[in-house]
Amino acid sequence: MNNDYDKETDIWFKHFGKAKTKHSRELKKVDIIVDFDKDDNVVGIEIYDFGEAIRESIIENTLKEKSK
Repeated sequence: MNNDYDKETDIWFKHFGKAKTKHSRELKKVDIIVDFDKDDNVVGIEIYDFGEAIRESIIENTLKEKSK
């Protein structure tokens, strides 16, 4: 797993494996908790209701495609 941080945009990326991204989705209504160690380094990320958010995103995108 790799981490990248872009200071200019203030965006942190967590990459799983070496596959290139084909597309991205913004997940709405998702609670994200970031865990830190004693030196304030990120050591974990928890995403609550992740499966539900993915399903809602798929449904929303499907409805958008059908309405085109």
